Amino acid sequence: MTHLVLLRHGESQFNQEGRFAGWRDVDLTPLGRQQARQAGRLMAGAGMELDLAFVSCLQRARRSLELALLAMERPAPPQAASWRLNERHCGALEGLAQEEAHALYGAEVVEAWRNGLETPPPPLTPSDPRHPAHDPRYAGLAAGDLPAGESLRQVLSRLQPFWEQDLRPSLAQGQRVLVVGHGVCLWGLTRLLAGHGLPRFRMPNANPLLVSLGPRLALAGLRYLDPGRALPLP
Repeated sequence: MTHLVLLRHGESQFNQEGRFAGWRDVDLTPLGRQQARQAGRLMAGAGMELDLAFVSCLQRARRSLELALLAMERPAPPQAASWRLNERHCGALEGLAQEEAHALYGAEVVEAWRNGLETPPPPLTPSDPRHPAHDPRYAGLAAGDLPAGESLRQVLSRLQPFWEQDLRPSLAQGQRVLVVGHGVCLWGLTRLLAGHGLPRFRMPNANPLLVSLGPRLALAGLRYLDPGRALPLP
């Protein structure tokens, strides 16, 4: 049996304020930092050893990884950041409070964008300062790779190369891998593992999700290390 650990970042400033974060680079709240440390203690308490860690380019994930590893009190594994692990780009909803988005577009429409596989929110224009083309961290990416608003299906497509080129080969070699990212992208990875048959589920902040993989990396089980803070799994 092979195991993979998926960790959503701790509570961010936009989580606290009820805003759509997407690719906006907000930091953790004090509670989020506590949650990240507790995630590390949970992993240490479960006897986990890590060979490799992947993380998104956004500071709420990177800070969560840093704090979790410090709390584990073990030698830090090699780490690699990937923009493909960034949160779903929320397009015109980026930075808006949920109430603002509902007032602008209607609650039913916004929820359809959030939960439907195919329909993205309205995209940002290239001149919008929220567009990732204005962020120097993504200067090396082709224009076609930069999202201006994504459906869930587009997030899955964005994750596919990461799964095929980075994560799957590492797991196939028997490496013990931690991925620290965001709710939608981590759900997307479990869906890719399950062969696109896994329904949408939401992940709590900073509760390590242990993914058990059987032969040929087939999804065999999902379990939160803190069952008291778990959200329903499929």
